[in-house]
Amino acid sequence: MSRRRPAERLRELSRTVAAALTGSSLAGQRWLVVDDEPSSLAPALEAAGAAARNWWRWAFGGLAASPWPPPGKWHGIALRLPRDRSVLDMQLHLLAPHLEPGGRLVAWGANDEGARSAAGVLATFFEQVRPVASRAHGRVIEAAEPRPMPHPGPGAPWLRRARIEVPLGGETSPAQLDFVSYPGVFAGGELDEGTALLCSHLSELHLDGAVLDFACGAGMIAAAIRHCCPEARITGLEIDALALEAAGLNVPGAELLLSDGWQAIDAERRFDQIVSNPPVHRGRQEDHSILLDLLRRARRHLRGRGKLTVVVQGRLGALVERTLPHARRLATTSRYQLWQG
Repeated sequence: MSRRRPAERLRELSRTVAAALTGSSLAGQRWLVVDDEPSSLAPALEAAGAAARNWWRWAFGGLAASPWPPPGKWHGIALRLPRDRSVLDMQLHLLAPHLEPGGRLVAWGANDEGARSAAGVLATFFEQVRPVASRAHGRVIEAAEPRPMPHPGPGAPWLRRARIEVPLGGETSPAQLDFVSYPGVFAGGELDEGTALLCSHLSELHLDGAVLDFACGAGMIAAAIRHCCPEARITGLEIDALALEAAGLNVPGAELLLSDGWQAIDAERRFDQIVSNPPVHRGRQEDHSILLDLLRRARRHLRGRGKLTVVVQGRLGALVERTLPHARRLATTSRYQLWQG
Protein backbone atom coordinates (compact mmCIF):
# COMPACT_ATOMS: atom_id res chain seq x y z
CA MET A 1 0.00 0.00 0.00
CA SER A 2 1.25 3.48 -0.84
CA ARG A 3 2.62 5.50 2.10
CA ARG A 4 1.95 8.79 0.33
CA ARG A 5 -0.32 11.17 2.17
CA PRO A 6 -3.62 11.86 0.33
CA ALA A 7 -2.53 15.40 -0.63
CA GLU A 8 0.64 14.03 -2.22
CA ARG A 9 -1.33 11.42 -4.15
CA LEU A 10 -3.72 14.09 -5.45
CA ARG A 11 -0.80 16.26 -6.52
CA GLU A 12 0.62 13.30 -8.45
CA LEU A 13 -2.77 12.73 -10.07
CA SER A 14 -2.94 16.43 -10.90
CA ARG A 15 0.42 16.14 -12.66
CA THR A 16 -0.89 13.11 -14.56
CA VAL A 17 -3.92 15.13 -15.70
CA ALA A 18 -1.69 18.01 -16.76
CA ALA A 19 0.54 15.67 -18.77
CA ALA A 20 -2.46 14.07 -20.47
CA LEU A 21 -4.03 17.41 -21.38
CA THR A 22 -0.93 19.23 -22.50
CA GLY A 23 0.02 16.33 -24.73
CA SER A 24 -2.64 17.53 -27.19
CA SER A 25 -3.09 20.87 -28.92
CA LEU A 26 -4.75 23.37 -26.59
CA ALA A 27 -3.86 26.58 -28.39
CA GLY A 28 -6.74 29.04 -28.23
CA GLN A 29 -8.95 26.77 -26.10
CA ARG A 30 -10.83 27.94 -22.99
CA TRP A 31 -10.66 25.64 -19.96
CA LEU A 32 -12.41 25.72 -16.61
CA VAL A 33 -10.51 24.05 -13.76
CA VAL A 34 -12.75 22.98 -10.86
CA ASP A 35 -11.57 22.53 -7.25
CA ASP A 36 -7.91 21.95 -8.09
CA GLU A 37 -6.31 22.94 -4.80
CA PRO A 38 -3.50 23.81 -4.73
CA SER A 39 -3.87 24.80 -8.37
CA SER A 40 -1.32 23.30 -10.72
CA LEU A 41 -3.49 22.54 -13.75
CA ALA A 42 -4.33 26.09 -14.76
CA PRO A 43 -0.65 27.15 -15.16
CA ALA A 44 0.08 23.97 -17.14
CA LEU A 45 -2.87 24.61 -19.46
CA GLU A 46 -1.82 28.22 -19.98
CA ALA A 47 1.74 27.14 -20.74
CA ALA A 48 0.25 24.91 -23.48
CA GLY A 49 -1.56 27.88 -25.04
CA ALA A 50 -5.01 27.58 -23.43
CA ALA A 51 -6.88 30.25 -21.49
CA ALA A 52 -7.62 28.71 -18.08
CA ARG A 53 -9.87 29.84 -15.27
CA ASN A 54 -10.21 28.31 -11.80
CA TRP A 55 -13.46 27.77 -9.95
CA TRP A 56 -13.23 26.86 -6.30
CA ARG A 57 -16.09 26.18 -3.90
CA TRP A 58 -13.87 26.34 -0.81
CA ALA A 59 -11.74 29.35 0.10
CA PHE A 60 -8.72 27.35 1.27
CA GLY A 61 -5.80 29.68 1.92
CA GLY A 62 -7.82 32.67 0.75
CA LEU A 63 -8.80 31.27 -2.67
CA ALA A 64 -11.41 33.35 -4.51
CA ALA A 65 -14.22 30.84 -4.01
CA SER A 66 -17.81 31.14 -5.25
CA PRO A 67 -20.89 28.91 -4.91
CA TRP A 68 -21.62 28.57 -8.64
CA PRO A 69 -19.43 28.16 -11.74
CA PRO A 70 -18.63 31.24 -13.81
CA PRO A 71 -20.77 31.81 -16.91
CA GLY A 72 -19.52 31.03 -20.36
CA LYS A 73 -18.71 28.17 -22.71
CA TRP A 74 -15.59 26.04 -22.37
CA HIS A 75 -13.66 23.79 -24.74
CA GLY A 76 -12.68 21.72 -21.73
CA ILE A 77 -13.50 21.31 -18.04
CA ALA A 78 -11.07 19.71 -15.60
CA LEU A 79 -12.91 18.52 -12.48
CA ARG A 80 -11.42 17.19 -9.28
CA LEU A 81 -14.02 14.63 -8.25
CA PRO A 82 -15.94 15.33 -5.04
CA ARG A 83 -16.44 12.52 -2.54
CA ASP A 84 -20.19 13.09 -2.28
CA ARG A 85 -22.30 11.58 -5.11
CA SER A 86 -24.97 14.27 -4.69
CA VAL A 87 -22.31 16.97 -5.13
CA LEU A 88 -21.03 15.28 -8.29
CA ASP A 89 -24.56 15.10 -9.70
CA MET A 90 -25.06 18.81 -9.04
CA GLN A 91 -21.70 19.75 -10.55
CA LEU A 92 -22.27 17.70 -13.70
CA HIS A 93 -25.73 19.21 -14.18
CA LEU A 94 -24.18 22.65 -13.84
CA LEU A 95 -21.05 22.05 -15.91
CA ALA A 96 -21.97 19.73 -18.81
CA PRO A 97 -24.22 22.27 -20.61
CA HIS A 98 -21.32 24.75 -20.63
CA LEU A 99 -19.10 22.60 -22.86
CA GLU A 100 -18.58 23.79 -26.41
CA PRO A 101 -19.59 21.29 -29.13
CA GLY A 102 -16.80 18.74 -29.30
CA GLY A 103 -15.57 19.72 -25.84
CA ARG A 104 -14.51 17.31 -23.09
CA LEU A 105 -14.62 16.97 -19.36
CA VAL A 106 -11.63 15.41 -17.60
CA ALA A 107 -12.26 14.22 -14.03
CA TRP A 108 -9.80 12.87 -11.50
CA GLY A 109 -9.71 11.82 -7.88
CA ALA A 110 -8.57 9.29 -5.29
CA ASN A 111 -10.03 5.79 -5.29
CA ASP A 112 -10.89 5.99 -1.58
CA GLU A 113 -12.85 9.20 -2.24
CA GLY A 114 -15.20 7.71 -4.82
CA ALA A 115 -13.19 7.74 -8.05
CA ARG A 116 -13.84 4.03 -8.61
CA SER A 117 -17.53 4.65 -9.23
CA ALA A 118 -17.15 7.98 -11.04
CA ALA A 119 -17.15 6.50 -14.55
CA GLY A 120 -20.65 5.12 -14.00
CA VAL A 121 -21.90 8.49 -12.83
CA LEU A 122 -20.27 10.27 -15.78
CA ALA A 123 -21.91 7.79 -18.17
CA THR A 124 -25.35 9.06 -17.13
CA PHE A 125 -24.35 12.55 -18.30
CA PHE A 126 -22.09 11.81 -21.30
CA GLU A 127 -22.28 9.53 -24.34
CA GLN A 128 -18.54 8.84 -24.31
CA VAL A 129 -16.58 7.97 -21.15
CA ARG A 130 -13.10 6.47 -21.15
CA PRO A 131 -10.30 5.92 -18.60
CA VAL A 132 -7.17 8.01 -19.15
CA ALA A 133 -4.91 6.85 -16.32
CA SER A 134 -4.92 4.89 -13.08
CA ARG A 135 -2.10 5.57 -10.64
CA ALA A 136 -1.28 6.85 -7.16
CA HIS A 137 -4.41 5.10 -5.87
CA GLY A 138 -6.54 7.31 -8.09
CA ARG A 139 -8.06 7.61 -11.56
CA VAL A 140 -8.32 10.04 -14.44
CA ILE A 141 -11.42 9.77 -16.66
CA GLU A 142 -12.40 11.66 -19.82
CA ALA A 143 -16.01 12.28 -20.89
CA ALA A 144 -17.41 13.85 -24.06
CA GLU A 145 -20.73 14.41 -25.89
CA PRO A 146 -23.08 15.52 -23.09
CA ARG A 147 -26.46 13.83 -23.12
CA PRO A 148 -29.48 16.14 -23.62
CA MET A 149 -30.91 17.18 -20.27
CA PRO A 150 -32.64 20.16 -18.71
CA HIS A 151 -30.26 22.85 -17.52
CA PRO A 152 -31.63 23.80 -14.09
CA GLY A 153 -28.97 26.42 -13.39
CA PRO A 154 -27.69 27.38 -9.94
CA GLY A 155 -29.80 28.04 -6.89
CA ALA A 156 -33.26 26.79 -6.04
CA PRO A 157 -33.27 23.38 -7.83
CA TRP A 158 -30.54 22.17 -5.49
CA LEU A 159 -31.97 23.44 -2.22
CA ARG A 160 -32.78 20.86 0.42
CA ARG A 161 -35.64 22.11 2.58
CA ALA A 162 -36.64 20.85 6.02
CA ARG A 163 -38.43 21.95 9.16
CA ILE A 164 -36.16 21.18 12.11
CA GLU A 165 -36.88 21.21 15.82
CA VAL A 166 -33.92 22.79 17.59
CA PRO A 167 -33.62 22.60 21.41
CA LEU A 168 -32.76 25.92 23.07
CA GLY A 169 -32.56 24.80 26.71
CA GLY A 170 -33.89 26.14 29.97
CA GLU A 171 -37.51 27.26 29.96
CA THR A 172 -37.33 28.13 26.27
CA SER A 173 -39.44 26.00 23.94
CA PRO A 174 -37.68 24.25 21.06
CA ALA A 175 -37.46 26.32 17.90
CA GLN A 176 -39.23 25.11 14.76
CA LEU A 177 -36.88 26.34 12.04
CA ASP A 178 -37.46 26.20 8.29
CA PHE A 179 -33.96 25.37 7.15
CA VAL A 180 -32.33 24.98 3.74
CA SER A 181 -29.07 23.40 2.68
CA TYR A 182 -27.20 22.24 -0.43
CA PRO A 183 -25.45 18.98 -1.39
CA GLY A 184 -22.17 18.46 0.41
CA VAL A 185 -22.83 21.01 3.14
CA PHE A 186 -22.09 19.76 6.67
CA ALA A 187 -24.84 17.65 8.28
CA GLY A 188 -26.86 17.57 5.04
CA GLY A 189 -29.46 20.02 6.28
CA GLU A 190 -30.15 18.00 9.44
CA LEU A 191 -29.44 18.78 13.10
CA ASP A 192 -26.25 16.98 14.08
CA GLU A 193 -25.66 15.93 17.68
CA GLY A 194 -22.89 18.42 18.42
CA THR A 195 -24.87 21.40 17.14
CA ALA A 196 -27.92 20.20 19.10
CA LEU A 197 -25.85 20.15 22.30
CA LEU A 198 -24.60 23.69 21.75
CA CYS A 199 -28.05 25.01 20.82
CA SER A 200 -29.59 23.41 23.91
CA HIS A 201 -27.54 25.83 26.02
CA LEU A 202 -28.10 29.02 24.02
CA SER A 203 -30.62 30.36 26.53
CA GLU A 204 -27.84 30.39 29.16
CA LEU A 205 -25.30 32.34 27.10
CA HIS A 206 -26.82 35.88 27.10
CA LEU A 207 -26.27 36.41 23.40
CA ASP A 208 -27.44 40.02 23.25
CA GLY A 209 -24.44 41.69 21.64
CA ALA A 210 -22.06 41.03 18.76
CA VAL A 211 -21.90 37.26 18.19
CA LEU A 212 -19.55 35.39 15.86
CA ASP A 213 -20.54 31.93 14.63
CA PHE A 214 -17.12 30.55 13.65
CA ALA A 215 -17.37 27.91 10.88
CA CYS A 216 -21.09 28.58 10.61
CA GLY A 217 -21.85 26.14 7.78
CA ALA A 218 -25.40 26.65 6.51
CA GLY A 219 -26.20 28.71 9.61
CA MET A 220 -28.00 26.30 11.96
CA ILE A 221 -26.47 27.76 15.14
CA ALA A 222 -26.84 31.32 13.85
CA ALA A 223 -30.50 30.69 12.98
CA ALA A 224 -31.13 29.33 16.47
CA ILE A 225 -29.45 32.40 17.98
CA ARG A 226 -31.61 34.65 15.81
CA HIS A 227 -34.71 32.81 17.08
CA CYS A 228 -33.93 33.00 20.80
CA CYS A 229 -31.98 36.30 20.83
CA PRO A 230 -33.35 38.50 18.01
CA GLU A 231 -31.35 41.48 19.28
CA ALA A 232 -28.01 39.69 18.72
CA ARG A 233 -25.81 41.08 15.93
CA ILE A 234 -24.71 37.93 14.15
CA THR A 235 -21.61 37.40 12.02
CA GLY A 236 -21.04 34.05 10.33
CA LEU A 237 -17.62 32.88 9.17
CA GLU A 238 -17.36 29.95 6.74
CA ILE A 239 -14.91 28.49 4.21
CA ASP A 240 -17.52 26.79 1.94
CA ALA A 241 -19.07 29.31 -0.45
CA LEU A 242 -22.09 27.09 -1.08
CA ALA A 243 -22.74 26.63 2.65
CA LEU A 244 -22.57 30.41 3.02
CA GLU A 245 -25.11 30.75 0.20
CA ALA A 246 -27.51 28.64 2.27
CA ALA A 247 -26.68 30.59 5.44
CA GLY A 248 -27.81 33.76 3.68
CA LEU A 249 -31.25 32.19 3.27
CA ASN A 250 -31.38 30.76 6.79
CA VAL A 251 -30.19 33.88 8.60
CA PRO A 252 -31.24 36.84 6.43
CA GLY A 253 -29.57 40.09 7.37
CA ALA A 254 -26.65 38.46 9.17
CA GLU A 255 -23.13 39.49 8.19
CA LEU A 256 -21.65 36.48 6.37
CA LEU A 257 -17.95 36.27 5.54
CA LEU A 258 -16.24 33.74 3.28
CA SER A 259 -13.02 32.93 5.06
CA ASP A 260 -10.42 30.26 5.77
CA GLY A 261 -10.33 30.49 9.54
CA TRP A 262 -9.85 34.03 10.80
CA GLN A 263 -8.59 35.50 7.50
CA ALA A 264 -11.62 37.75 6.87
CA ILE A 265 -11.70 39.17 10.42
CA ASP A 266 -9.75 42.39 11.00
CA ALA A 267 -7.13 42.08 13.73
CA GLU A 268 -8.77 44.78 15.87
CA ARG A 269 -12.32 43.46 15.59
CA ARG A 270 -13.98 42.26 18.83
CA PHE A 271 -17.12 40.24 19.68
CA ASP A 272 -19.12 39.77 22.85
CA GLN A 273 -19.52 36.06 22.19
CA ILE A 274 -17.98 33.48 19.85
CA VAL A 275 -19.78 30.17 19.33
CA SER A 276 -18.64 27.26 17.18
CA ASN A 277 -19.05 23.64 16.19
CA PRO A 278 -15.72 23.62 14.33
CA PRO A 279 -14.70 21.06 11.70
CA VAL A 280 -12.05 18.54 12.73
CA HIS A 281 -11.65 16.85 9.32
CA ARG A 282 -10.45 17.93 5.92
CA GLY A 283 -11.98 15.46 3.53
CA ARG A 284 -11.59 12.08 5.22
CA GLN A 285 -8.45 13.07 7.10
CA GLU A 286 -8.64 14.22 10.70
CA ASP A 287 -7.32 17.77 10.95
CA HIS A 288 -7.35 19.79 14.18
CA SER A 289 -5.84 22.95 12.68
CA ILE A 290 -9.11 24.91 12.50
CA LEU A 291 -10.07 23.94 16.06
CA LEU A 292 -6.64 24.90 17.40
CA ASP A 293 -6.64 28.19 15.49
CA LEU A 294 -10.06 28.98 16.95
CA LEU A 295 -8.98 28.18 20.51
CA ARG A 296 -5.67 30.04 20.30
CA ARG A 297 -6.89 33.23 18.63
CA ALA A 298 -10.42 33.66 19.98
CA ARG A 299 -9.19 35.70 22.94
CA ARG A 300 -7.83 38.38 20.60
CA HIS A 301 -11.31 38.85 19.13
CA LEU A 302 -13.32 38.91 22.37
CA ARG A 303 -14.21 41.96 24.39
CA GLY A 304 -13.10 42.07 28.01
CA ARG A 305 -15.90 39.90 29.43
CA GLY A 306 -16.54 37.99 26.22
CA LYS A 307 -16.69 34.20 26.07
CA LEU A 308 -15.96 31.43 23.59
CA THR A 309 -18.39 28.48 23.59
CA VAL A 310 -17.30 25.48 21.54
CA VAL A 311 -18.63 21.94 21.09
CA VAL A 312 -16.21 19.10 20.27
CA GLN A 313 -16.18 15.34 20.16
CA GLY A 314 -15.50 13.91 23.61
CA ARG A 315 -12.05 12.60 22.71
CA LEU A 316 -10.99 16.20 21.94
CA GLY A 317 -12.02 17.57 25.30
CA ALA A 318 -8.48 17.13 26.65
CA LEU A 319 -7.15 19.19 23.73
CA VAL A 320 -9.55 22.03 24.60
CA GLU A 321 -8.56 21.83 28.26
CA ARG A 322 -4.84 21.98 27.42
CA THR A 323 -5.26 24.88 25.00
CA LEU A 324 -7.70 26.86 27.19
CA PRO A 325 -6.52 26.11 30.75
CA HIS A 326 -9.28 28.24 32.33
CA ALA A 327 -12.11 26.76 30.27
CA ARG A 328 -14.95 24.94 31.97
CA ARG A 329 -17.04 22.09 30.65
CA LEU A 330 -20.72 23.04 30.46
CA ALA A 331 -22.20 19.74 29.31
CA THR A 332 -21.34 16.22 28.17
CA THR A 333 -23.12 13.59 26.12
CA SER A 334 -21.93 10.12 25.14
CA ARG A 335 -20.12 11.63 22.14
CA TYR A 336 -19.73 15.40 22.65
CA GLN A 337 -18.58 17.98 25.15
CA LEU A 338 -19.51 21.66 25.40
CA TRP A 339 -16.79 23.99 26.67
CA GLN A 340 -16.69 27.68 27.55
CA GLY A 341 -13.62 29.82 28.11
